[in-house]
Amino acid sequence: MTGNESWRTPSNKLALTGTMIAFASLIVSAFALVVSWEANETTKKEAEHRGQLDLSVVSAHLTKPSKGAAQERDASTKTAEVSVPAIDITLSNRGSGPAIVNKVRVTVLRSENLGSCWAVGGPVRSSATYQFSVPVSKKTPFTMTKNTNFEVESAKVQRFTVTIGPSGQEAMLTPWIGVTAIELHDTDDGYINIGTFALVNHGEDPHIQPQGSSWKIDQPDNAGCMRLNARSVDAIMQTPGIMPSTEFAALNRALKRFR
Repeated sequence: MTGNESWRTPSNKLALTGTMIAFASLIVSAFALVVSWEANETTKKEAEHRGQLDLSVVSAHLTKPSKGAAQERDASTKTAEVSVPAIDITLSNRGSGPAIVNKVRVTVLRSENLGSCWAVGGPVRSSATYQFSVPVSKKTPFTMTKNTNFEVESAKVQRFTVTIGPSGQEAMLTPWIGVTAIELHDTDDGYINIGTFALVNHGEDPHIQPQGSSWKIDQPDNAGCMRLNARSVDAIMQTPGIMPSTEFAALNRALKRFR
């Protein structure tokens, strides 16, 4: 066998095959390394341009009155000043890219109307419009979700408002009270817990209405009924971590004399 044909020997063939396999493995490894590096760089760049939402300020209150309509017990319609329970959420974006809230999730933990403690009463349908209309007759707890598209630019602070109240088909004369947990879904970081809120609307009963920083509550015809209202509101106020709206806290103070 000549020197030029020595590679044909079985041992040399095996050695050559091993070398080729090792070289091919090296190429595959190098390619995988490049792909991994590119993926890491892409992830890094995406992370550098992500939004990062922080919760700055949260407050709950009734909105300023606006004109609306209410259907009275005799089916006639009157013009009314309508305010709705609202949660104002101030969000700041500390990321280098925009942050987008694409969903709002509301978990209704409690929903009811105060008892009517006077010799008049009955259903009243209000034209108040809420982002989340709560069916009062539905058993709690339950969750409601709405899609949205709220963008907070990098290094900016913006306010996001959620309005919640009783469904117009189930609205009553007396004030509605509700306990709701609010979450916002950020496309980058998932759900952000905003808090649990105690809310109240003003209803249409002239015997019990918000007045300035307090409530006007007439002497009830049924003292036991008002005692139950007072205790229900106070029990909600005692819930750990609860954030009462301005009007809910004022209602609790005004009802203290009936407990």
